[in-house]
Amino acid sequence: MKQRATVKIMMYLAAVAMFVLVPSVCAVTTQKPPAKKTSLSETELRTLAKAVPDAKNAGQLYSVALATSNDVARQQEYLKAAAAGLIACGKTDIYRKHVKGKLQNAAEFEDELKDDCKQCSGVGAKERRCAACRGKGQCSTCKGTGQTMTTASFSFGKQSKPCSKCNESGQCPKCGGEGSTKEKCLTCGGTGKTFSKTIATRVFHDSCNTIADGMGMETSQNQAEDNSAATGKPEVVVKPERIKDGLSDAAKSRIRPVKEATQVHGVKETSSTDKIKAAENGNAEAQFELGESFRKGEGVTKNRDEAIKWYRKAAERGHVKAQFILGMCYVFGKGVPQDKAEGTKLLREAAEHGHVPAQSFLGQLYFNGEKGLLQDKKEAVNWCRKAAEQGDAHAQYALGLYYYNGEEVPQDKKEATKWYRKAAEQGHAQAQNDFGLCYYNGEGVSKDMEEAIKWWRKAAEQGYADAQFNLGQCYIKGEGVRQDMEVAIAWYRKAAEQGHAQAQFILGVGYYTGSGVPQDQMEGVKWFHKAAEQGLPEAQKMLERLRRQ
Repeated sequence: MKQRATVKIMMYLAAVAMFVLVPSVCAVTTQKPPAKKTSLSETELRTLAKAVPDAKNAGQLYSVALATSNDVARQQEYLKAAAAGLIACGKTDIYRKHVKGKLQNAAEFEDELKDDCKQCSGVGAKERRCAACRGKGQCSTCKGTGQTMTTASFSFGKQSKPCSKCNESGQCPKCGGEGSTKEKCLTCGGTGKTFSKTIATRVFHDSCNTIADGMGMETSQNQAEDNSAATGKPEVVVKPERIKDGLSDAAKSRIRPVKEATQVHGVKETSSTDKIKAAENGNAEAQFELGESFRKGEGVTKNRDEAIKWYRKAAERGHVKAQFILGMCYVFGKGVPQDKAEGTKLLREAAEHGHVPAQSFLGQLYFNGEKGLLQDKKEAVNWCRKAAEQGDAHAQYALGLYYYNGEEVPQDKKEATKWYRKAAEQGHAQAQNDFGLCYYNGEGVSKDMEEAIKWWRKAAEQGYADAQFNLGQCYIKGEGVRQDMEVAIAWYRKAAEQGHAQAQFILGVGYYTGSGVPQDQMEGVKWFHKAAEQGLPEAQKMLERLRRQ
């Protein structure tokens, strides 16, 4: 379990942008293949509600949620559907990383998706044979009599004295005479509850149906009265209005005027006409909002070209969010011809105005010398520090790595652990794992196995494979915890299933020899192959040895 020698900085906005941000925020492309949709029709929602949830469905709903930030109720329903979909298909790590922080009352929502843990039957602890009395329930010192035998100094006869181990009770002090001890259930963390895929699937369907049944859905003028009466929710009254010149004829024809200052599900909307007037008069915020409206189809029919046009106008007036969005679109070629130089220029403008995601992403670009930028690690550290000091967890972790490895800053492991801690306390799994390694090795902090295991457990419970492997090592060696082959194998399996080569090899050894699991040599060979395919020498040698037998 060595600290990494090379910097493995998470591509904060690159990864998020490709999975979430670019398909939604930058979904303004007219090129092939088409970008993901940022809204769903009622038919599509009903189809989703009937379908088995998968990560693709959840990702699509999450993208839509990001595109509906002006309607809190609707956004929350999309987020709940996305969250339930991810949990139903076992992607709880993605849920915790991307969705949980955006949910209102996330704890209550999670409780709705949980059922009794099957491993501990909902009690939060598992019974194990007591190692002290070997399941007999008797004190190992007095053999259950309550008295220990001794030889008196002045006689040859044996005399008894009270057992100091069990206080004359005769019962094993470890298990109270029950023959078994209880420990915190690894699966549920002692809570007695775990996410239920069955419940999550039902909530996914219910949420999709809720949205399709009227929340935030566009309603035609002919249906407005019927829907209002049926649902009791106020409807937007469509009122014809004259639109001033300034947009293209094609864009004008798509305008759907909205009644001024109308309350729609508790959210006040401004008329499209007012927004257009303000935008045409050079109001940067109105220009940005108009770009958002054309992208989302709110008050106007969706028009990708018009969205880009208004983002550009707002960006030219120094609107940092517009600069960031437009910059990302240029960097990745989403909605506009790819132009890395123009994209990084816009990102830098946003970063210089204090936009934290732009600073974090720009730091990564400079570090790797990607997307049209020459590698400049000094600039990378500069932008990373700006974002880190404003609380960006990914930048804090990256800055910790710079100090740990001495990248463009003097190597300072104490300073490294300072930044690791800041990121780890925000739930950054990589930072939690590396912070645990610092405690394990006594680097930058005093060696402390209890602290190491604490942080590894936090990262492991988020699904971080390296931390799961590290916990497995602790349990198999008995470092900082009671040695337990069964628990070790459970953590190795979690890491192995995520492609951790060393965990795959150890799990293979366990199955092949019957250590910690029922012996199954075919299963063992399967895991050897998986590890060998990733280039692990030990696994390759093992397979070669087996071939020669």
